Amino acid sequence: QGMSIRLRDAEGIPLIGEYVSFSPRLEPGALYDLTVEDHGTMARLVIAREGKVIGEIEGAVSLAPKDGHIVMRKGGAASLQLQTPSITVTHGHEAVQHAAPKWESNALSPKAVDTVFSDPHAVAALLNAEAVVQPITKDDPRLRNLTSTDYGSLALASTERSRLFGDSRFAISTDQQNTIATRHPEYGRGNGGVDSDIRTDLGNLLGAYQDVVGDALMRGMEVQLAELKGESLQKPMEMLDFVLGTRASGRSIGELARWFKVSMPSKNEILEESRLMLTKNIDRLIANQEVVAAQNWKDTHGATPQAPIVSRALELNMGRGLKDAMILTAQKIGSYSSDVRQEFETAVTYAGLNLGEVYAEASLSSEALAKAEVPTLYASATPIHTEVLASSGVLRQLEIPGGLKIDTEALSIPAEGSETLRFTLDREVMANFWVNSVAGRALSLSISGGSLPTGGYSSDHGLSSADSTSLRLTPGTYDVTVSDKTNYGIMPNGNDMRSRPLEFPLHMDVQPWNTRQIMGRVSLPGEREAKEVSLRVAEFDDVTGKRIKSYDPNNADAVKALDPSKPVWVVVHGREDNEGSGKMEQLARELTASGYQVLTMNWSDGAKDNAPHFGGLQGEQWIEPTATKIFEMLHALGVRGENISFGVHSWGSFVSYEIAERYKEENGFGVQAIVALDPAKDPTLGIGYDAAQVDFSKVSNVSWGFHSSMWGSVPRAMTGGKAIEIRSPDVLSPTDKHGLAVTAFANLIRLQREDPQNELTNEFRMSSLSESQNRVQCDDIYEGWMWVTSYDKTDKNGAHYVDAVPSIFTATNPDNDIPDVYRDSFFSNSVQ
Repeated sequence: QGMSIRLRDAEGIPLIGEYVSFSPRLEPGALYDLTVEDHGTMARLVIAREGKVIGEIEGAVSLAPKDGHIVMRKGGAASLQLQTPSITVTHGHEAVQHAAPKWESNALSPKAVDTVFSDPHAVAALLNAEAVVQPITKDDPRLRNLTSTDYGSLALASTERSRLFGDSRFAISTDQQNTIATRHPEYGRGNGGVDSDIRTDLGNLLGAYQDVVGDALMRGMEVQLAELKGESLQKPMEMLDFVLGTRASGRSIGELARWFKVSMPSKNEILEESRLMLTKNIDRLIANQEVVAAQNWKDTHGATPQAPIVSRALELNMGRGLKDAMILTAQKIGSYSSDVRQEFETAVTYAGLNLGEVYAEASLSSEALAKAEVPTLYASATPIHTEVLASSGVLRQLEIPGGLKIDTEALSIPAEGSETLRFTLDREVMANFWVNSVAGRALSLSISGGSLPTGGYSSDHGLSSADSTSLRLTPGTYDVTVSDKTNYGIMPNGNDMRSRPLEFPLHMDVQPWNTRQIMGRVSLPGEREAKEVSLRVAEFDDVTGKRIKSYDPNNADAVKALDPSKPVWVVVHGREDNEGSGKMEQLARELTASGYQVLTMNWSDGAKDNAPHFGGLQGEQWIEPTATKIFEMLHALGVRGENISFGVHSWGSFVSYEIAERYKEENGFGVQAIVALDPAKDPTLGIGYDAAQVDFSKVSNVSWGFHSSMWGSVPRAMTGGKAIEIRSPDVLSPTDKHGLAVTAFANLIRLQREDPQNELTNEFRMSSLSESQNRVQCDDIYEGWMWVTSYDKTDKNGAHYVDAVPSIFTATNPDNDIPDVYRDSFFSNSVQ
């Protein structure tokens, strides 16, 4: 009959690799060769019959073999032990020995250990052998010493997930990773850059896979521990179901299965492997438990490990005397939720104070109450009361000195509760607050107070989503509130997580208002992280040509503040790009050199949110929310639509269209100009943007479209009042061609500045963009064709791009005749 085998080391730990299945029937009386090869850090097993290999498996040795033996497991339970100086397999009550050469565990070159099974009993033994390594049992005395698998910190937990994954049979070696990459349908088509991108994407996706599988193994170990100790399996099984149900349904895991055919292990596979992980790691878990307990003891300042944990507000006030601190807290405890009051009253009792006296003295201190600062209260790390009451809230002060705070605040919120941070500003600021997703929970983030409208602003994106707010705030007092909005009645896999508090960081980036640089954050339903977006004034050093990156108004070398009353060019990059790439910086440099105010927009976090990077188009879902946020930021800067001209590439053209559409709702026309540089094709494989709606002429006074590659859209380019095709016979890569429109336009700006009489550039006078109000689309045909000469360049980050210098322009279809050709008279002197 058929069988499946995997390799294990001497301690029963699986080698890194996969099972091998032998589908041919193994016949009694037949002669089979079993060969195990030692390659130092790799082991290989081969089964052959009459010189023909019928199955093989190889794997990386996670630990050096001991006593010269390797274990093979059939299907998941039985195993065969290969051990020097002989192999012994048991069938019924008979023991059959087969001679074998001495095992050399330190061999640097392949050495084979060959054994011939001529006895039919030995063949049958492959299918019925007893397990060599027994997993930990409930009688193991070490279980009494292990009470928790708490890892003490997020960093330690992350390390443990990586360790467990690497030691498990689900680990993927480098060789396997290289093989898996070939499963992508675009791999191996002769484009080395694409293959490299696919391998990079696979590495990123496998990082997420490692984290989720490692987390599942941790939760599986908790299930095994509870079962061995006879404890309830409900909570640990809920957490395992949560990981396999919610975390495993994330986008990265889905993309890994879709593009590379790598799927999550089943629940049974996780539980089987986690028993072995517990067997291997129990001693380390016990040692780690002692470290965590010692740290908790130190953090709570208890005299014994059982000392009650007092609230952090009381700890902060210890210097004033314990009773005074209790009285100060009691004066304001009435404004807090019932669970906080219960904790406070229990702490008073444990402290040996009379609760009635504390409340009596607190009621006589109304003047002190008026002057007292809001105490900082946290839920206890080890709650005294097992029941966590709903709708609890905490208010505490947040200091933002000088209007500057770039930091995180740790929050601990009971289920269905909230926490509010109150702060006072003495100057205008740009304030960004955001929380990244908490798996399986739905949070909301709101800000109110000061000069904001009644009710303020809020972000509520639902389950397992990030939330963010980005606002220009005037002096005043504000509240930032994070609330738990989870519907605990419909938790994944029937989990009930209401009893578990939420602990996560609130991120903030608050800076004094500065028109040189504006930072913002964008979040989306279902997305785990809030993405950064920004607008920065662009200026360049006259000597070095490098961009000036000082935005501090107190620095004499800082860029000039934006003047919103004057025209401004906004340069927007596209998919998988950023404001500092070679081609985008070249465009910004030529615009500033010609005397224009320039803002560069950066939305690289969203623009690169694609899996895989090659072919993935999920980043398009960030186009509209990014446009909304940039529109709000331009509004906050005081820039009117009639003063805005866009120089935009690829997906950046969609962002500019959306911004202009929002301006049009206000002023009826949109923005002054849009120059769309190889605007992207309709993203038919994407998930979040309808490109068919894009019509540049409907949202701008004047618009031009340049088409240069197969990644660009001819219909989108033709929605402008002027459409030009760029031709470059010497450039073959579609990706390089996609960027030609950007550098070609940058060089048109340069040529006009350096040679005002240049005939080629007469068709592209920048003044026509600022003065014209031609809102008519071109007639579905190019108005001209431009040939460019290309030069390979490398930007400051080491990335390759192509500098396209216009050399010939014709207004007649070149596929017929070219009677009216304009040549670049300055071409011979152009910068190469």
